[in-house]
Amino acid sequence: MLTAYVGAALTGAPPEFVKGFLPLLKKKIRKIQIEVLDFIGLEAGTALVVFRHDRKCTENADICVFILDHPSTGLGMEIMLRAAAGKPALFFARRGVRVTRMLLGFLEERGIKVHRYRSAIGICRVLRISTRRIIRYEESLLVSQTAKSYRHFVFVEISEILTDDHLQDYYHEFDKNEVVRIFKHYEVEMVNRIINRRVFLGSTACVA
Repeated sequence: MLTAYVGAALTGAPPEFVKGFLPLLKKKIRKIQIEVLDFIGLEAGTALVVFRHDRKCTENADICVFILDHPSTGLGMEIMLRAAAGKPALFFARRGVRVTRMLLGFLEERGIKVHRYRSAIGICRVLRISTRRIIRYEESLLVSQTAKSYRHFVFVEISEILTDDHLQDYYHEFDKNEVVRIFKHYEVEMVNRIINRRVFLGSTACVA
């Protein structure tokens, strides 16, 4: 099961957001079969415990969902930690809410737009689409590892054919360059297109 971490303002956010909207959002995320990694919150633990726990969640989750409705120093730190980890994240702000231009510029530089939402359902809709891409990407990585093993096999075979007298006798009807061409053809056609697959998140969307 994929994991998601929801990052949002807590200390300066209104109670209806912290105790109303965020629990509702997490509940709906769990309903689409995604495990939510919970932050500690405003009361439990020391400052150091909170930092270490939230950092671990931010860096290790399969995807982060950042809600930008309210300004927050901690949220900004989590966004930068996630960016440093080089892992996918989705950014949401309620329609009509102003988001600091510092963050908007940071996201624009990376080709990421903020999703404008009206309800938790809209956030889950975008999240479900994005997690499907992550699953496909992870599957492609598994295939990619197999492809890399095949690539290693290809070059070993080429090397042996060109250096081993017995193997050269076996392939005596082929020119050496022809043997290399055959193996390279398979490598290009069967390996490179798999290894070069990529997943792109962060497209512009206005959701319900």
